[in-house]
Amino acid sequence: MAVTAATFAVVAAVALGGSATATASTFASPQACCDSLATAFGPKLFPSSSAEYAASIKSYFTLQERITPTCVVAPTAAEDVARIVGLLANQSCQFAVRGGGHSLVLGAANIEDGVTVDLSAMKSVVLSDDRTTASIGPGCRWGDVYRTLDALGSAVPGGRAATVGVAGLTLGGGNSFFTARKGFVCDNVKNFEIVLGSGQIVNANRTSNEDLFRCLKGGSNNFGIVTRFDMEAFDQGDLWGGYITYEQASAPDQIAGFTEFADKIAQDPYASLIAVWNYVGGQKSISNVYEYTKPEAYPAIFENLTKIKPELLSTMRIASLYNITDELASGPDRRSVPPSSPTAVAALPSR
Repeated sequence: MAVTAATFAVVAAVALGGSATATASTFASPQACCDSLATAFGPKLFPSSSAEYAASIKSYFTLQERITPTCVVAPTAAEDVARIVGLLANQSCQFAVRGGGHSLVLGAANIEDGVTVDLSAMKSVVLSDDRTTASIGPGCRWGDVYRTLDALGSAVPGGRAATVGVAGLTLGGGNSFFTARKGFVCDNVKNFEIVLGSGQIVNANRTSNEDLFRCLKGGSNNFGIVTRFDMEAFDQGDLWGGYITYEQASAPDQIAGFTEFADKIAQDPYASLIAVWNYVGGQKSISNVYEYTKPEAYPAIFENLTKIKPELLSTMRIASLYNITDELASGPDRRSVPPSSPTAVAALPSR
């Protein structure tokens, strides 16, 4: 499933989603590719014996992505990425690309016996002077973004858990607490800086490379390596959020309340709800994750759900976007649970 140089010009790796199926029959040896990168990039190339290599592999969110590339190369700028692509393409090297490292799919952002291009050093977050654009590096996780923008009274639509990577979520479409007001996360990208399979660095936006701009909004790992996301920013302070856990016996009331909430969401686009039906250690419960993107506790749109008693646990409070999403981040060292598991998550419409 790793990206190959032979197919990169047509089917390319993209930050945090980076893999595709090889079609060529002959590739350079992985070690030869790593040796060439070591010559070109020196300390930015991590051999398998290095502490930096071990830290890169350990930082993947799920255990199944902690496979073992021959080496890891860690660019720090778009120009590095362009040089890496050119070198790998010229030598017909097999490689994969990793952004935030949150992918749940084996081989999607890492490779066994090949080169992994780790973008996690490219994690700058810069708000423009006019506060309308946040420029975000592909190695960021959403927690990095929210920590920076919270301090500036600003936000962009992004992941609902702090550990989710910016690149994978954005290029895949992306749901957020702001979806009912702002659309999908990808709808809020003004410009992509991207390295093409040729090694060329270009911008894709409404007036330049318009077809590529459209394709990157949901096109995931098919068109190049994105090296910067320029996103629509807006003023945002604290919000109300957290979760409440209920007894399984409340299921009929939960279903009725959820249905009414979904019917009324267009009336109050500041509200967001994730309904989680839990089965852990033989015990069943229901947890509702409530978010309201104003500092207003217990808004009326949630009334038919928040009136359900008893509450087994509640973390509801007014807090920053980072604080809320950090709470929802799962712990490390886990394997992902397939969608058919007993835990079901219900998402809201995109608008």
